[in-house]
Amino acid sequence: MNRLLIMLLAAVLLCSVEMVAQQKGKRHPATEPGQTCVECHEALTPEVVTGYEKSLHGVNTVPCIVCHGATDATFVAKPRKDRCLGCHESMMISVAKAFPKKNKECVECHVMHELSPHKKFGGTQQ
Repeated sequence: MNRLLIMLLAAVLLCSVEMVAQQKGKRHPATEPGQTCVECHEALTPEVVTGYEKSLHGVNTVPCIVCHGATDATFVAKPRKDRCLGCHESMMISVAKAFPKKNKECVECHVMHELSPHKKFGGTQQ
């Protein structure tokens, strides 16, 4: 019994460490006060800026920090679906019923900055 309990606790600990590691991701370098994401990324990753500007997020002027967080400890280079839930919860509930694979991340099907809505679930193409 004790051996089983120890193995169970070890498994929980390993899973917890993995979850924390996935959430931390890459640290964002320091930025100048008042500098916008686009000002820097136009030079560093112009394809990302172009993709964002053409996406529904860009067209609707959703700030980068909504999905990626600020350039502090909240920054996430590749946002997970919990960041999408804040704005897309009702859509995600509908989609989850139609796509039964559990724990699938949005970016497994949707290219970041080139979002394609689910027309069948009320999304619109632009």
